[in-house]
Amino acid sequence: MIRYRGVRYRRAMIILVALGLFVLLPASGGEAVTTTQSPSALTLTLAQGPNADPVLRAVQLRCDPHGGDHPNTARACQQIALVEGDFTRLRGESGMCTLQYQPVTVTASGTWRGELVSYQETFSNHCTLLRTRGVVFDF
Repeated sequence: MIRYRGVRYRRAMIILVALGLFVLLPASGGEAVTTTQSPSALTLTLAQGPNADPVLRAVQLRCDPHGGDHPNTARACQQIALVEGDFTRLRGESGMCTLQYQPVTVTASGTWRGELVSYQETFSNHCTLLRTRGVVFDF
């Protein structure tokens, strides 16, 4: 059995215990507080060209709790939560892109907080994708 005794492990355990106690604290009415959301599991894909196939890259993104192989899981989940799972409302950071035409198509499918999600959109190039939809498709 592997034993972890590092500082990060101890900090993580303290945070988990504290969060567990927070969930069990009584509310003003004496009832237990629960803060759980329905789990979210999404497959995000990126394809070169105006079609969703063939897929060039794909990642899994899980939220509530965070997981998957997306390179920035926490920020991606936060951005999707801000738009309540509506990928058409995602916004990237402002900036300039070249007018080069190299279309990319992205998709998102799976569940967001218990609701089925199916999204597909094509952008004129990768830069335009990131400026329009942001960190969620930055993988």
